[in-house]
Amino acid sequence: MKGRNFTPDAGCYVYAGDSSIMKLRDWYRQTRVHSTLTLNNANMVITKAAQQQWKTTKDLDVLTYTNPSYAQLDHQRTVLFVDHKYFVIIDRAIGEATGTTGVHFQLKENSNPVFDTQQQRVYTTYGDGNNLLIQNLGNEPVSLKEEEGKVSYSYRQELKRPAFVFEKSKQGAAPQIFITVLYPFSGSKPPVISLKEEPDNSFDAGSLRLVVTVDGKSRHISL
Repeated sequence: MKGRNFTPDAGCYVYAGDSSIMKLRDWYRQTRVHSTLTLNNANMVITKAAQQQWKTTKDLDVLTYTNPSYAQLDHQRTVLFVDHKYFVIIDRAIGEATGTTGVHFQLKENSNPVFDTQQQRVYTTYGDGNNLLIQNLGNEPVSLKEEEGKVSYSYRQELKRPAFVFEKSKQGAAPQIFITVLYPFSGSKPPVISLKEEPDNSFDAGSLRLVVTVDGKSRHISL
């Protein structure tokens, strides 16, 4: 965004070797060090994502896919690109598996973020004013936790970086939902953002009826 990669991929660090080398490599291969959903922080068992939806219009782009990530748990992700300005990500954990579900994010090493646990948000504080807000907007309470983060841009070179997860407990077969906004903003003060589900909204049916409000200005999303 404006030439800045706020959430670079972790990289590889090393490629192959004996067991000690592969232990270093495997850290970077963990599911939880990528921007996705996990169950009990375990690595995905299956990577076989299938696309359900791809639509593009002048003011809203939509992508939905599902991956059978774990035994008895599918991960469905819907990405909304709203007004060519910001992203709303809807993650659904679907299936009978229980445990701790989490949606992970990682930031660039020099982003110096603020962790606002009360508002369930994290935002960068670059001095040039080119910043990013990542905030949980779901109705159910989640825990915002900092995690170990590293990034490797070159072979055998790594840097510490900020990483975090929105977590909650899945205790039954009902689908669990995370809604996250990624909102680029200018300056040092992040916008105030909220989300409301309209009465006819149905995540199960794929009929989205949402209202996103940014600094008092509402945007209706209907699919």
